[in-house]
Amino acid sequence: MNKVDHAGWMRDVSTPPPASRTAVRLRMASVFAAVLLLPGAVVAWVASVSTEQGGRCLKYGGDACGASPPGWAFVAALVAALVACCTALFIPSRMAGAERIRRAALWTQLAMEGMFLVLVLSRG
Repeated sequence: MNKVDHAGWMRDVSTPPPASRTAVRLRMASVFAAVLLLPGAVVAWVASVSTEQGGRCLKYGGDACGASPPGWAFVAALVAALVACCTALFIPSRMAGAERIRRAALWTQLAMEGMFLVLVLSRG
C-alpha cells in the first residue's frame, strides 16, 4: 500500500524496515539458547543422579533424597525464560529502545535457564 508522506513523496508503508544485524543476532542467540535448554536439562539430570546420593534417591525414593527445591521454582524459572525468549523474538524493531530491550530479554532468558539447570542439578 502506497501513501504520500508530508513532502509529497510516494512511499511503501506496508513493508516494515529490515531488521538490523544486531536484532537478527540477538534473535538467533535467543532461539539457540532455547533449543539447547532441553539437552542441557538432560545432562544436568544425568549428572545429578550419577552421584551417590542421587543414585540412592533414584533407586529408593523419598527417605534417601535430601531436601530438594520446591516444584514452583522450576516452573517459575521456565516461565520467566519463555517470556524473555518471546520478548527477544517478537518485540518490533521499529520500537524505541528495541535493541536494548531485546538484549536485556536475552540476558534474562540465559539467567533463568541457568537457574533452571542449577535447580535440576540440586534435585538429586
